[in-house]
Amino acid sequence: MKFTKRLAIGFVVLALALTGCSSSSEKAVDCTDPILIGAAMAQTGFMSPFDGPALTTAQIAVDKINAAGGVNGCQLVLEAVDTETNPDKGQQIATDLVAKGAKLLLVTCDADINLKSSQVANDAGVLVIAPCVGSTAMGPDNGLDLGYSLGSAVPGEAAIMAEYAYEKLGQTATLFKDMSIAYTTSQCDAFEARFKELGGTVKSVQQFSQTQAGALDKPVKAQVANAKKDAAGVIALCSYPGGGAEALAAIRAGGLNTPVISG
Repeated sequence: MKFTKRLAIGFVVLALALTGCSSSSEKAVDCTDPILIGAAMAQTGFMSPFDGPALTTAQIAVDKINAAGGVNGCQLVLEAVDTETNPDKGQQIATDLVAKGAKLLLVTCDADINLKSSQVANDAGVLVIAPCVGSTAMGPDNGLDLGYSLGSAVPGEAAIMAEYAYEKLGQTATLFKDMSIAYTTSQCDAFEARFKELGGTVKSVQQFSQTQAGALDKPVKAQVANAKKDAAGVIALCSYPGGGAEALAAIRAGGLNTPVISG
């Protein structure tokens, strides 16, 4: 609910910025063409569970703004094209949307997947927004002077996970670290740093990866066996569907009933 409200409010603010409005008292302009908002996001593929709700919320926000008369007399149009969770397709879609005159580009909720499409918009001087990227890479650190995210930053999320785990579940942890994307690797890194700051011990870091289709690249039986030897008080699973769900199933199938915490 908080994310939905944040995205809707963000759209109102962004819409005002797109037409250069700073006051509700300004006279409405004569709009011959609507304001185009492009969306190079995943409607299929492993990022679709994240991008889908954000796209739906964006369309709801656009509809509400238009029903209220638009922005300074201008209607908004949201054109969303499915990237299929493919960075190269996202890049081409972004290129096409910018060429159509998009004033704002929405991109996939992962900095690794959206980097190419974000760079297209940024280089064209078009504002680029990721509704739910948690990585701090969505901005100047990644060469995006016009790149922003409405998501919560990973370091904060992971620190809260670590604090809860340490206080409620145990002072030793085993990490299951998905190496597929920056979000999951940085989540485990931040968790480990905060857990150790609190006085906890990380027994081991078990790495695994997913395919582009969102399934385990290889079985994680060896990682589960190592985790059983650790006998830690908590397992931190830094991953995402569906490989993350497969990893969790393997943990339980391997006889580990240790509490699992995940972002």
